[in-house]
Amino acid sequence: MIKWDDKYSVNVSIIDEEHKKLIDIINETILAKEYNSNLRSISEILVEMTVYAKEHFKTEETYMSNFKYHDYKSHKDEHQNFSKNILDYCKSLMNGNYQIIEDITKYLQQWLVHHIQETDKKYTYCFNKNGLK
Repeated sequence: MIKWDDKYSVNVSIIDEEHKKLIDIINETILAKEYNSNLRSISEILVEMTVYAKEHFKTEETYMSNFKYHDYKSHKDEHQNFSKNILDYCKSLMNGNYQIIEDITKYLQQWLVHHIQETDKKYTYCFNKNGLK
């Protein structure tokens, strides 16, 4: 389970709130795995993750574009790779590959922590400088 901590804050309240929601969805996936939920339940959570992540990525990318953030392309590429990987995991689950659930939960946790702490924190100065706090 991931517990929100200030080390995940990017010092932009709207983004921090969205990251908290992503953490909640990831934690749902972890709980579903721990309680041996059926493939359908886990797939539904991944669909929720995909939909919400898309909204969140749009928020970040809109600000990056508006503020002419220097690393926009690379950041957007990370978002696209994440979305593709989640779609691939969904397909595997729908094909009955239940063993992949451990990989999914590890991927979600590692990706989010790395993405927030490494990639997202890079835009904090740019966003704050442009009045977003």
